[in-house]
Amino acid sequence: MREATVFSHDNNKNWYDAVVQSTAEKGYANDIVREVKLYSDWTGTVNASYGTVLGYNGSNVGYVYGALFCPASANIRLDLNGYTIDRGLGEAETSGTERCVIRIDGKLRIID
Repeated sequence: MREATVFSHDNNKNWYDAVVQSTAEKGYANDIVREVKLYSDWTGTVNASYGTVLGYNGSNVGYVYGALFCPASANIRLDLNGYTIDRGLGEAETSGTERCVIRIDGKLRIID
């Protein structure tokens, strides 16, 4: 297994970069793990389309409907490093839009 760590103090940038790199390497199929380490609490922000978002870049790269997205070809280890992820979702939504914190289609290991 090969591993690589992405480093920045910006959780959004680290997540996005890890997803881009892991999918390009077909990390899931090739057993290549990209690590994302939190350096602060990751709290959702208000968004007109999705209520709250952890990130949004106008595409489904790393995020879907404001949630973190681990696509099918990705292999990521998320180290909470003692911090938390809180999208700030309130009561259940009935609008039909997906409401979650993390959508996992690939391989995601969360450690703390």
